[in-house]
Amino acid sequence: MTKIMKKSLITVVLLFFAITLFPTIIFSADQPSVVIKFSQWDGEVGMLENIYPAYVQTFKSLVESKSNGKITIQVFPNQQLGSLPSTLEQVYKGTIEMTSGQNTGLFASYYPDIAVFDIPFAFRDLLVAFEVAKGEFGINMKKNIVEETGIRILSFLPTSYRNFGNNIRLIKEPNDLKGMKIRVMQGDIYMELMKVLGANPVVIDAAELYTAIQTGVADGQENSPYNILGMKLEEVIDYYTLSAHLLNIAAVSINEKFFQSLPKEYQKIVLDSARIAEISMIGTAIAKEKNIDLKAIKKAGVEIYQPNEEEILKFKELAQEPIKKLLVEKMRVNPATIDEMFQAIQEAEYKLDTLWY
Repeated sequence: MTKIMKKSLITVVLLFFAITLFPTIIFSADQPSVVIKFSQWDGEVGMLENIYPAYVQTFKSLVESKSNGKITIQVFPNQQLGSLPSTLEQVYKGTIEMTSGQNTGLFASYYPDIAVFDIPFAFRDLLVAFEVAKGEFGINMKKNIVEETGIRILSFLPTSYRNFGNNIRLIKEPNDLKGMKIRVMQGDIYMELMKVLGANPVVIDAAELYTAIQTGVADGQENSPYNILGMKLEEVIDYYTLSAHLLNIAAVSINEKFFQSLPKEYQKIVLDSARIAEISMIGTAIAKEKNIDLKAIKKAGVEIYQPNEEEILKFKELAQEPIKKLLVEKMRVNPATIDEMFQAIQEAEYKLDTLWY
């Protein structure tokens, strides 16, 4: 049995246990049937090809099976209902019920304090990030967001780190970025981060990124391994540095007014299914990054570099404090929220290091 076959089998087994983890509720015949429109940015592919379908497929299977078909999750992949900003706005307005894939940068226009997750080099690994997101800090963040915006975040999904990829030279330290045109997403944090590291930020839509690098409009970009493969960027970059400068954390959200309109039994099914789906997705993400994604990038001929602690520290010293300052002075983030997150990170690290979990 090949490694990929083994991992596929593991994924199927995990999904089986997820489906059987909480009991099916018996509904009376007069319980209403509900259709939930769920926008998925990515295409409909296998769990090991793209991690977001790992969430959506698990969530859909759980909700539909545990409701005895009373709830139908109608998935719209490939941006059928609009872009990530558009579908988040549609959930905000109640035009559609659910969406996934929006990172914290997009949510910041609705609730600025969520941008604290984008502080560079804040989380040492994904387990710490997951512990913070599902712990008291993350729960309080979700409560505040739903109260102020009417958007309920079902899951925070810290799935990977953003790393530098380019076709000019190998990046080992900040000086290597000097003068490079690095594509970034729209957002003050991403623009400012590239500037303080010496690069020239260029905002380019993800759909145009491949061509932009191919034609020299951009020299490089910063993306997680699964996004590199998803956009086939391994074909147009020569170097990939595991800088892990930003946590790639996205969310799955539902319109709160719609959620509250559901019977209590349905609400519980949605919440329980989301909890299990996020474990499925994050587990898949961690398992596949080194064993599948990075190997595929390397096989395509891309040179992969892992900076040492001293090199990472150079990036961190340049980046972290200016971004904290930007959050407070320009993006209206409460300084107390920054302190609370770093306290939560410290507690999560202690918990994981001492095995108290």
